[in-house]
Amino acid sequence: MKANFAPGLHVAPGQAANVLAYDRWIGRWSRLFLPAVISAAEVAPGRRVLDVSTETGEAALMALRAAGASGVVIGADIAPAMLVGARDRLKHPLFCPVAADGQMLPFKSGTFDAVICQLGLQFFQDPARGLAEFYRVLRHGCCAAVCVISTPDRAPMWGVLTRRGTHSWRLKFEGGERDPITDKRRTRYVTVKGTKKAAKIELIRLLAEVENGTIVNPSKVTLAECLRGWLDGSNDLSPKTLERYRQLGEQQIIPHLGAVPLQKLRPAHIQMARKVVEIGRQWWTRPVSPDRGSCASRFTSRARTGHEDRGSWPQRCHRSPAAQGGNSRSCDPHG
Repeated sequence: MKANFAPGLHVAPGQAANVLAYDRWIGRWSRLFLPAVISAAEVAPGRRVLDVSTETGEAALMALRAAGASGVVIGADIAPAMLVGARDRLKHPLFCPVAADGQMLPFKSGTFDAVICQLGLQFFQDPARGLAEFYRVLRHGCCAAVCVISTPDRAPMWGVLTRRGTHSWRLKFEGGERDPITDKRRTRYVTVKGTKKAAKIELIRLLAEVENGTIVNPSKVTLAECLRGWLDGSNDLSPKTLERYRQLGEQQIIPHLGAVPLQKLRPAHIQMARKVVEIGRQWWTRPVSPDRGSCASRFTSRARTGHEDRGSWPQRCHRSPAAQGGNSRSCDPHG
């Protein structure tokens, strides 16, 4: 077996670990499970603890508190850059970082009173070999505790990426807002058209927006916002057509229907748009063709149709430049 000392998560080759990025991406979730891990491993004052896949030292920090002044914590990780980040973050005399592969630990048998591994075993090439090593370095009668993500949908820090079609991907993630009754974060779904790489980039962007509190709640997007957003991004329309669309929207559709939330748009609203345009013939600044009412109806109905089946039109409102040619659209099933 060969040990591959890779840079590690959130570490660019030749650079230091980004401890802040790790904490925002994974640390804030992983620490929620740490009390159970520390308890299961029976970490107590005076214990010698091995933290495998220590990364930036999140689990080691809690283990140090449990082991007390008479204990010691060894943080093992295959990525030296992560160990530097952990060392600089903890700055604790009883924490010792060691570059090591969890599948072939460089310690004698029966060395430790407890072994913990927080969200690391699932990345091992041979998890069974790793567990065997955990057992080997434990003293007789002592415990090892491991926390892993059992299924993809239980990975709140990463979201879930599934294929819907040949060039279509569904992203599932916790959308930031909390349900007022259950206080749980609401699940959001986004469909991305393009390559898998583009879908991954879009998922990262959306999770960053959740973290920064800038993600848009589609249930609050109005028809006016969506129309203007589409027109601002309509590079495929001729200048003359774009000008007419803007005039149609700003003078006749938005004043009457602009405040309607896109998710509440109904066929009656579309019929209203057509009637408004027909009435507007009497005061329009230039001649209005008989089919302009049909144009307004189609113009508005594309918003509703796009909202219902997540078609191409509303994608312009939420399109990400990072998607590299892919289109994304979001929906909130609780809206």
